[in-house]
Amino acid sequence: MAQPDSQNDVVDYESIVQILKIPYIGNENEKKIILDQQEDVYQKLILKFKDIDDDEGRLKAIEAGVAEELTNIIESRDLTSITISIIEALEYLTYPGLFKQRQLLYEKKNPYPALFRLLDHQNTDVVLHTITTIGSILQGGIGTTKESEQNPHFQSVEECGGKQKIFSLFQTTSDKVIKDKTAIFIGRLYKARAILDKDMQQSIISHLKSITSDADEWTRRNSALAINYLSQNEDNYIEIVKGFDPFAVIQDLLQPLIGNEEERKQIQNKKNLVCVLLLILLDKAEDNNLLERLTEARIIEALLYYFETQELNMIVSSPVKIFKQLQSSALTQIEQLKKEKKFYPNILRLFRSSDTELLSQAYDLIAYDFAAGADLAKDNSPNPNGQSIEHLNLKDLAQVAGNHTEILKDNFITKAQQLNKQEIQIRDFFEKYGGLKKLIQIFQNSSYQNKLIVQYSIISIGLLHKAVKIPDEIRIAVIDEIKQMPQPGNDKEIQYLSAIVISMLAESEENHNDIIAEGFPNTILSLLTCDDPKVSYQGLTLALNLLYFGSDSTKQKVKQAVPLNVVCQLTHEMDQNDDDVMTAQLLIDWLLFLS
Repeated sequence: MAQPDSQNDVVDYESIVQILKIPYIGNENEKKIILDQQEDVYQKLILKFKDIDDDEGRLKAIEAGVAEELTNIIESRDLTSITISIIEALEYLTYPGLFKQRQLLYEKKNPYPALFRLLDHQNTDVVLHTITTIGSILQGGIGTTKESEQNPHFQSVEECGGKQKIFSLFQTTSDKVIKDKTAIFIGRLYKARAILDKDMQQSIISHLKSITSDADEWTRRNSALAINYLSQNEDNYIEIVKGFDPFAVIQDLLQPLIGNEEERKQIQNKKNLVCVLLLILLDKAEDNNLLERLTEARIIEALLYYFETQELNMIVSSPVKIFKQLQSSALTQIEQLKKEKKFYPNILRLFRSSDTELLSQAYDLIAYDFAAGADLAKDNSPNPNGQSIEHLNLKDLAQVAGNHTEILKDNFITKAQQLNKQEIQIRDFFEKYGGLKKLIQIFQNSSYQNKLIVQYSIISIGLLHKAVKIPDEIRIAVIDEIKQMPQPGNDKEIQYLSAIVISMLAESEENHNDIIAEGFPNTILSLLTCDDPKVSYQGLTLALNLLYFGSDSTKQKVKQAVPLNVVCQLTHEMDQNDDDVMTAQLLIDWLLFLS
């Protein structure tokens, strides 16, 4: 998603509102002048907001009354005088915009009477953009309420006859995109609410199920989400899971892809659908032992077979989400599969997909392993395959710095030996199956709308280069991005993982110049002052790694960048955990020794 262009940032929304308020009256020539003026405004708004992340600009436009005036025009003008431009201008004020801004647009003036009126337009493109705008605003209502609550816009839609109109459009349209979107948006409208019209309930649920394997990524993702919304009501839920056997899913997933192209497609469609339904069943959590029973029935192997054999463009995120839920109850099976080298190849194949949601979920699976590895390292698990560490040099230095030889028992040295078998396996498999190349492609691709996907790709690249030089062509960019991640306001997990990664990269002197380059003082300060003690601990580890593995020049730069008073304060704020406090004290003594 593109960012706002600074040259196009300044827009006089008050002037735009005044132009939109001009009454559509006069002779034909005067009306044409008005239409041309307003058409110019529509085009400016489209250029300003289409596919642009500009929350501040959208907020200013909505607060100034731009959306309100667009709605007034759509509501009052003859349909023949309404062009596609005006509905696009309104649509792009809602998407890609924050949910709270879409809700604000709705609160300033209810747009539904105008929008549902526009569904009678003879232009199919106008109808498509109109239904898309309706769906976007409905999602704004969902996004500003609690997860279990009904859509707060339902009554407004009902009062203007929108329920019947959108379902009628679903029944009569011959346009597949419009049909799919109306079904999805009815799912949004009836979130956690029973569809009392049984014909509507059955036909909408049936259609949503049929498009969970659609070729279009947005349709796949949002049809599954719409089914989930509907399932939050018991009556809808019964209809959704009618005849569904969760244990039959295992056999469905293990079914070989045989037959002609259409038969293979049907087999894969069924696999995707049963996973959508199983995920809904698991989210309901009516059977507390269902996860354990599925694990005992060997669903892990079935899911890995799905990851291995399903065509890439047919893989959806639901099976990955199921796998994540099963991980904690299937640790023994998963560890055995890793030993047999039957785990990572199938997981890493997911990274070849172009589905952004799937990539995000796949990253979580890898992050789960990395987090587990980090926890093991924090518990001082020795690494039989770690790179050799010169204990004597470190011991001598520790003695000179403050005679803290006790630190050598199980602490800093084992921290420097965090490269365990699991990490070696991950790197080997990433390289063998093209995972590293895919991660670099994702990192360098600016089109991903989900910021977390790019951040996870960068973190994964870093994790794969623990104590190893990052390739020259990407090193500066990767390290610079990782240094920004611990900043306040970022995702908490991203802050923690990036803190681990930057300290791991510091175990290779060849990464040091880029780590201690411009911005390093801010990076180390963000780490040490983070309210998460695990992150601040990684800040200590980063500084120590730079001091231990670094040159004299690096040591001096670390000494200048690390705020000694902050580290001293940490020794008082920590839970007096021997591991944490001694690490902080070692850093203090080392910095003083360099003075």
